[in-house]
Amino acid sequence: MPSIDAHVTKVEQDPNGWYRIHTDDPNVKRLDTKQQKLGQEAFAFMQRNALVRIEYSERESGNINPHTNQPYPPNRYWEKGTELGEKPAEIPMVQPQRAVTAPKEAWRICLSAGGKLAVQTLPMMPTSQRDFETQKRIATAWAEFFYFSEPPERSSLSNGSSAFQTPVATVAGSASTHDAPPPHDDSDVPF
Repeated sequence: MPSIDAHVTKVEQDPNGWYRIHTDDPNVKRLDTKQQKLGQEAFAFMQRNALVRIEYSERESGNINPHTNQPYPPNRYWEKGTELGEKPAEIPMVQPQRAVTAPKEAWRICLSAGGKLAVQTLPMMPTSQRDFETQKRIATAWAEFFYFSEPPERSSLSNGSSAFQTPVATVAGSASTHDAPPPHDDSDVPF
């Protein structure tokens, strides 16, 4: 007896008492039965969204389709269904992926962080150096430090030492594999 593994997608009863059982199988889309017990069995599988091994019988149709002059597809009858134990499909969780930061955006982020640090140095500076030009130089120096610094290969604390490890490049123009930061003007200053 032929069988398919499919989900029951719809069960309906026509006025003559036939149960029409629809599946998601690409070839066997519909099966019929006149037995109420089998119709209810198919309906229960549909409600559980269960994957079912469906055994069915086929009988060739003796009728000819007047539009194609070909015989109608064979009549298929539901004989038995066995649940295969699959739970209803769950919606898969998508792992968020962080977009790569464009160089200009990375520079603006670094300059913003440098600007915040420059403002925090104001109370420690002599009064004569508390001007905007000095703060811009400090902000730019911090931005270049952040922009050009390589991440450490391992934590500086991993060997038990609390000694500070100097970043690869701390000053613009030092040996580095990075391109220079984008040129900036006064509109780049975050304050």
